Amino acid sequence: MNICGHKRTSTLSLRQERMIVAILQSRTIEEAVRAARISRTIFYQWLNDDERFRSELHARRQAVFELHLHDLKAVMGGAVAELNRLLGSKDERVRLGAVKTSLDAGMRAHEQLDFIDRLEALENGTNTKGTS
Repeated sequence: MNICGHKRTSTLSLRQERMIVAILQSRTIEEAVRAARISRTIFYQWLNDDERFRSELHARRQAVFELHLHDLKAVMGGAVAELNRLLGSKDERVRLGAVKTSLDAGMRAHEQLDFIDRLEALENGTNTKGTS
């Protein structure tokens, strides 16, 4: 099994498998190629020319992202409760920071929902002018 719990069932070479694991564990491509003992040139050849490698890398990155997203969702309730507690702080600077954080999060959520609505409308071939 590899870092994402996948059994080695792909048709990737062991070097390619090692590179994918290194990418998932590293902060930069430079760090990953060193860890995997693969040249940058070879890595970019695989990335640009090998659909199987590119597809497997994308799938495993997505699996790691979804795992972290699940963890993030698990702590969000506590974070919102703490933010609400800070809104009642006696310290004006703390309250101001909590207000700013709350407003920023609300605006970002609104923008993302609006973006999703517009994207869905484009995919469906409909017009969304004047809907927000």
